Amino acid sequence: MRHTCAFLGGRQKLALAIESSCRFLQSTLQQSHHRGFFIIQRVAICSRCFSGFGGLIPASIFASVPAATPQQGSPATTMGFVVQASHFGQLIGPPIVAAVATAAGGWQLSVLVLVPAALIALAGALALRASH
Repeated sequence: MRHTCAFLGGRQKLALAIESSCRFLQSTLQQSHHRGFFIIQRVAICSRCFSGFGGLIPASIFASVPAATPQQGSPATTMGFVVQASHFGQLIGPPIVAAVATAAGGWQLSVLVLVPAALIALAGALALRASH
């Protein structure tokens, strides 16, 4: 059984989130008219974009749990596995990246940890999509 939100579909929620983020950024730009604040504005816009779009990732993962749940399975069990995997990554990821940064003498080689982790996640997502 596939669970959906009673009000908005997944694409409509994403469109609404993007639209509200763009409106928020537009209002931020309109608030300041001084040239001295240009760099601060750019930093604020970039950080808000990063936070806004970064917040869509957990929301989309949690919203897709019911669709990814096996027919005989429980969505609660699947959600538990998703949360445990997320917390495991948050626990083990930063020390691994910090160890690479310490060994390299800076953060320039942290990409050697982050890109393979992202590719593994992408492969898992594609495998999950192919199985449904």
